[in-house]
Amino acid sequence: MLDRPNPITLTLFLIVYLMLVFSVEAVNQFFLLVLTAIALMSVVRIDVRSLYLRIRPLILYVPVMLVIYTGSSLLLTSDSPAEVAEAAFLSGIRIFLMVVVTATVIEAVSSIRLLDALRTICRRTALRGRVVEDTFQLMNLTFRFYPMLKEEVVAITNLETYMGLSSDNGRISRVKRIATHLPSLISNCLHRAENLGIAMESRRYGTVLPRGIANPVGFGMSDLLYLLLTALLVQGHFSLA
Repeated sequence: MLDRPNPITLTLFLIVYLMLVFSVEAVNQFFLLVLTAIALMSVVRIDVRSLYLRIRPLILYVPVMLVIYTGSSLLLTSDSPAEVAEAAFLSGIRIFLMVVVTATVIEAVSSIRLLDALRTICRRTALRGRVVEDTFQLMNLTFRFYPMLKEEVVAITNLETYMGLSSDNGRISRVKRIATHLPSLISNCLHRAENLGIAMESRRYGTVLPRGIANPVGFGMSDLLYLLLTALLVQGHFSLA
């Protein structure tokens, strides 16, 4: 099994794969993309349950979309039922591949590790400065604090349910309950931001540039192999056109 590559390498692979999905025309090309998606899920170590939770809405959306597309095409176009069915089937595969591969890469690429990889490149290419460091720090704090805010909302909702304060589990009612706690959530976030600012000032943030990277992310042999596989995928895609 290949080691997990640099997040930038996986992101590049995702961009190339999505471009190929948009440009696919022949059935052979679809077959190649399906094999590539299966190979990617087998070599990238991810939690299968988390991947299933990400694509679960697609399981219901795609059949409904295909039924609507097929019905409207038969009513509004002069294409034969076989042509409409083939077009609907290929469109469903296209959407499914896009979502599955994107979800796989998102599960495999940690946002913090991606930021470390970008910071490593900036440090090695002498792209430095206060603006660069502040930008990365802002994104880092966003990726760290947003899950904490989400956990607080879930904890408040579960607490009200356990205490029997709410018996309605509809989406609108949940939004209304969360809205009642919004002022306290905002106040808590501002308090955390103030404490964080004090901690950063006490540790003399910004006085030494560029800042160090605790876990620098470089490029290795696994990245070379993934780039080679990406190039072979592009070559095979256009050779089957």
